[in-house]
Amino acid sequence: MILDIKQLGLKPNLLKKIILKKIPVKLPFDLGRTIRGVKFDYLKNDIMGSCIIDLFYNRINSKDFAEILYDRYQLEKKCCISDFLPFKVNQYHEYYKKPLRFLVYPWENISTTFSINHYDRIHEINRKKESKIKQRIKLYSYEDALSQATQTINLIKSINKIGWRDNNKTLPTAVVISNGRKLIWHMSRSGNHRAYLRYALGYKYLTARVQVFTSTVDLKNWQNINSNSWSINDALNIFNNLYEGINALRGSV
Repeated sequence: MILDIKQLGLKPNLLKKIILKKIPVKLPFDLGRTIRGVKFDYLKNDIMGSCIIDLFYNRINSKDFAEILYDRYQLEKKCCISDFLPFKVNQYHEYYKKPLRFLVYPWENISTTFSINHYDRIHEINRKKESKIKQRIKLYSYEDALSQATQTINLIKSINKIGWRDNNKTLPTAVVISNGRKLIWHMSRSGNHRAYLRYALGYKYLTARVQVFTSTVDLKNWQNINSNSWSINDALNIFNNLYEGINALRGSV
């Protein structure tokens, strides 16, 4: 059984039960945001999403993809979190001075400390695994960018050969959030390339597993506010920007 998030409405207890039992859910793209906080209709503002879509439609090749992404890497690797966000943050928070790649949303079930301590290693492992490149892939390198193109091409070849197939064991993961009036969702840490490609293929929804459900009612209980990584005002700002879905809130790595 696959439930449609639109049919569930604002029923927190039911959503939490779905998370606990790991029940697949249909997530409509018109309510979705990429992991970078951008509406799927605004992928031009999501560098990774726009590259993947352009590669899918043969508007660019893998070399173009890698060069575009590598150029962005050179800008982003010099950025800290506060440099990138589309609003002013409390400069006294030490977390905001961390490199952009360590950004974790205030409501995520991953702590900022975990991201700072482990993200780089996890990224390297994932790049090698997903792109099937054997040599070490250095963060922000041209090989890192090329591995993203290689992963996308491998997925496109698989789709062209056998069509789209959802595997229950490897479904994408997502986060469902509410402002008390409306549910939306955003991509989590896995299945992002598949989400972009499914949208490009014209599907109206993504089948995924929901990892987290939260709303502004729970704001004071958000893990990354309690850890003093985000201030309450800044957490609300990033929440509201994600609802708007226009500006990218994360970098390309």
